[in-house]
Amino acid sequence: MSSTNNRRQRLGSTPAHPWRRARVLGVVALSMLASVISSVDAQSLPVRKVESPEAQLRVAAPVHQHIDGQSEISPELIRKIREASAANRASRLLAPPQPIAQCANGDFESNSFAGWYGRDGSVAPGGLVTWANNGISSGALNASTAHQTLVGKLTDSYAPISTTASAGSAYAVRIGNGVNGAGAESLTKTFVVTQATMNFSYALVLEDPGHDASYQPKFAVRVLNSSGVDITKQTAASAPRPPRVFLTSTSNEVASDASNPFFKVSPTTGPNGAKVVYKDWTCTSIDLGDLMGQTVTVEFITEDCAAGGHAGWAYIDDVCGAACNAPDGTVTLNQAASSSCGPGKLCFDFTVAKTAQGLGTTQLSLQTYQSGLAVGAPTSSPVLGANGQYCFSVPTSGLNPALGGFDWVVTSANKIGSTMLAPKFVGTMPNGVTAGANNDYLLNCPQAGNTCCPPLNNATIMGLFGHSGNAANTYTEQFGGGLQGAASVAAFYSNYNAYLAMLKWSCPNVDRLQVKFHLFQTTALGGPFTSPLATNTLTFNGGAVPAGSTAFFNQPLSNGQVYGIQAITTPLGADGKPVSCGYDRKCLEDDRFTWVHSVGAKMSSQAPVVGP
Repeated sequence: MSSTNNRRQRLGSTPAHPWRRARVLGVVALSMLASVISSVDAQSLPVRKVESPEAQLRVAAPVHQHIDGQSEISPELIRKIREASAANRASRLLAPPQPIAQCANGDFESNSFAGWYGRDGSVAPGGLVTWANNGISSGALNASTAHQTLVGKLTDSYAPISTTASAGSAYAVRIGNGVNGAGAESLTKTFVVTQATMNFSYALVLEDPGHDASYQPKFAVRVLNSSGVDITKQTAASAPRPPRVFLTSTSNEVASDASNPFFKVSPTTGPNGAKVVYKDWTCTSIDLGDLMGQTVTVEFITEDCAAGGHAGWAYIDDVCGAACNAPDGTVTLNQAASSSCGPGKLCFDFTVAKTAQGLGTTQLSLQTYQSGLAVGAPTSSPVLGANGQYCFSVPTSGLNPALGGFDWVVTSANKIGSTMLAPKFVGTMPNGVTAGANNDYLLNCPQAGNTCCPPLNNATIMGLFGHSGNAANTYTEQFGGGLQGAASVAAFYSNYNAYLAMLKWSCPNVDRLQVKFHLFQTTALGGPFTSPLATNTLTFNGGAVPAGSTAFFNQPLSNGQVYGIQAITTPLGADGKPVSCGYDRKCLEDDRFTWVHSVGAKMSSQAPVVGP
């Protein structure tokens, strides 16, 4: 008798006994109950694509066997299914990541995931990723649950590359695994931006089944704002912008591609039977210049082949590491050869891309900015075919002299043969190489004179203060232009620390700033300034915001009266003594403003004061 006929007889081609039919219905009902339990889990937070604890228990838990081959689920199994379901759901309800220092544990040398967060899910054709599980899940390369794994210094199993970035690196992170099944993995870090440029090193091992690029295994990097919105290709104000990180000449993601000159074909066949392409360790950077002081999340993502048959993984190391020196070209400012003010030049050292097939080319472009806006079209170099230095004459066309200076960004467009590579940058748009506006390059050089460095623009000083109070006319002048609490203090210190960074550019002996703020009552907008009502002295050293009250001047102010604030800035060296920066501009002339106090309008009729 065929196996089909045996199965039909066993399943009841003849009338079943009533007790057997009842038992079969009971098994069906209990199986449906287990499915319902599992579906409840899936609705609250979908289970992993690998076997869940419930599924493992269904295999391991005892069942009642019967002489006719039938089985029924025991009450013990039902209890364990329910307990495992609750435990699996609870284990996945993890707290969201909390902001930490931007560069903390960026090299993973602590052999821990401190400050990092993981999740995994699946990728559909077209690249749509569905995230299912939160939390770090580690394991061997051949384990389907190995989504984020700390690795020591070894050689990858399928590509002749180190699993850490450099000879001095003992640990890195592998994202992904060698198991197919259209999986996706992510490693994230949430932090308050304190550095405009965030370097990192990565290496890739991807199977190459030869599909369309949208199906191929790939690696991507994203930047999310505090609301979880992807701003990789958006400004903080949601306007379009070039990607914040380039993994190719145009994109923040790269797919397996044997024709890419920076992918090599491994001599070892992949874990799922396809050829393997790999990219050795490469350093690149993320542009966060317009997000200073904001909370963001940087996310590294790996995706398997979306068709489900092939896998890929990435290694990450040296997040916030040193300046990149990459085989696909570099560009750096040569400060010694460059001017910092007046008619002059900006000089850049560069290397062209290099592969086994030969050298590439690059073309540099200089874009200027004032007050956050691009000024005219960029100035470009000729195509450069060998490592060297190129100097731009400082552009003046279209610049507003009243702003005192400008910011700049240089882009290196690299190419191998006909293949465009990821561009490299010096500076971040729109604030250039120094935080703050219009301070990368001064249009006029200062004259030798006193110890007073160039002042903050009076309108900038004025914008640093906010105003709050009550109907009783007792008001507090606060940091941060009307912001409240810790955010206002951070904004206040960020502005002055940006000013300090600008001073260090042209006056390297400056270590910190001492600023005395005076509050005056005066008779008219513009002064005069006589005896101060209150004085507050702060020191800015480029570091973290000190703890303390957000109040700056806690002073009763009378409705309709005119008040003024004066800021006297003194640059200090490491020894605490004033530093002569060679400037003859009068700090007192620009660093003052006045306003008419009003209960309703608060700081109404604000006016900067210029003159003695």
